[in-house]
Amino acid sequence: ALLENIGPEIPVGLWSYTKDSLNETPFKVEANKKYNIKNSSGNIIATVDSNSVTTRVSYVSDKNFKVYNSIPETLSNREVLFEAADGNSSDMIFDIYRPGSSYDQYRGKIKIRYTDSNNIWVINILPMEHYVWGMGETTGTGPFEHTKLMTTIFRTYGYQYITWTSTKWLVYGFRIRSDSGSQIYRGYDWETTYPNIKKAAQETKGKIATYNGNVALTP
Repeated sequence: ALLENIGPEIPVGLWSYTKDSLNETPFKVEANKKYNIKNSSGNIIATVDSNSVTTRVSYVSDKNFKVYNSIPETLSNREVLFEAADGNSSDMIFDIYRPGSSYDQYRGKIKIRYTDSNNIWVINILPMEHYVWGMGETTGTGPFEHTKLMTTIFRTYGYQYITWTSTKWLVYGFRIRSDSGSQIYRGYDWETTYPNIKKAAQETKGKIATYNGNVALTP
């Protein structure tokens, strides 16, 4: 089967904080171009130029985040969303300083979301095709036909997660994890380090595996 254009958006859970760990090490974000910061109501609370000082987010109380450093201290309840100010997320790259990882850069949109005191998730929201570009299940340095097959399987599994009526991750604000709990996704850094993956994804663009008209299970 074939998905249209660059596919639907997929929200990916990157990692989580507790409220205490977020206060000890605040979330940090920078970007390659101007971006908006929005609250859970979708209202813009600030617009930040690229190459400006880092935006930081920490937890205050009563499900409120404090957004600061690049802007005057501002509270946002439950969620903070970062997205391109010009409306074009395809070339929007956020550097989010992922703890303990060298894979810090992600395309699209970034959200930090409070569920409970032990689950404050950092979420990457991006179109399906851009998600496949960051496939971390392989380096794509082997036979190219194998890499093409892997991108098709990766896309299929991701698409299956967003078409299910419910998943265990939905309560946390995303559909699929970025680790082996679902399938490994490492974002823009992986995409640029292993360019055969993006090339293979482009050559298989929109292709998913189906069986009897249904999305196939392809873990």
